[in-house]
Amino acid sequence: MDVEEELQEYIVRNHLPDGERLQDGENLIASGILDSLGIAKLTEHLSERYGVSLGAEDFVLSNFSTLEGLAALVRRKQGPAGGDAPVEALEHVISARG
Repeated sequence: MDVEEELQEYIVRNHLPDGERLQDGENLIASGILDSLGIAKLTEHLSERYGVSLGAEDFVLSNFSTLEGLAALVRRKQGPAGGDAPVEALEHVISARG
């Protein structure tokens, strides 16, 4: 599963009423799907799932308004190694080196 697909599943599961789906290109903020609390929860999810830490410069509309923007943010923050390995897999690699 790629980053965009996983983020879509997360948003549908945690931020939409049962049975609702995201429309392609839907603006997550303008549509009310993500509010300030939703962005805070999503930020925690990005940290736990992808091991990315966001700085103040990352909290701009273009990063959070669409799934595409969110996925691009994750890829940028992961750097050249990229991928969509969960944090647990990364921790296993790090502990194996230590």
